[in-house]
Amino acid sequence: MLSINFKCFFNFFSHDGLKSQVIKPFLAIIHVYSSIYKFRGLAKKDYFYTMGKPSLKSRKLSRIRKKIRKIRMIKELKEKEEEVSDLQIQMQDFKKSVFDSGKSLLNNLEQCSRENNNLVEWLKLYDKQMKDYEKEIYDLNLRLYFSQHHQQTQMQLQSSHQLQQSQHQPQSPTFRSLADYFKSQKS
Repeated sequence: MLSINFKCFFNFFSHDGLKSQVIKPFLAIIHVYSSIYKFRGLAKKDYFYTMGKPSLKSRKLSRIRKKIRKIRMIKELKEKEEEVSDLQIQMQDFKKSVFDSGKSLLNNLEQCSRENNNLVEWLKLYDKQMKDYEKEIYDLNLRLYFSQHHQQTQMQLQSSHQLQQSQHQPQSPTFRSLADYFKSQKS
């Protein structure tokens, strides 16, 4: 194992300004090795050497960037929440319009159904009336036929009866004047 006192090594190179050129890459390599191996003198705590603290300006800008990012994220979150609430309102309006249109559609269907049922009842009534009228017409035609047939037979009977009576009775003479009538009476 390699045993190096890092603090002495760091102080050795820091005095002549080589810290920025040589030590930073070297410290990065040591950092990798130190995470793999436990060195003597570092057993209590793993030391990770960095290139030093960021400058005050850099830290301040970092905080400002974090605040700006946080503010941007909060704004985006609020916008998303507003968008979600708008979509929920639109969804409720859509559900309400669907419910209302469905309700009106059902009302229209019920009204059409009632109208159709009324039409069916009227058609049944008209059909019944037509059948009654047809029966009445048939009965009247039958009566007319029988009455005409009866009248014809009566007329035939009367005419035949009159014919028979006229054949049995002498024909009454026709007179041209009253004198002829008196002459026939005396005779």
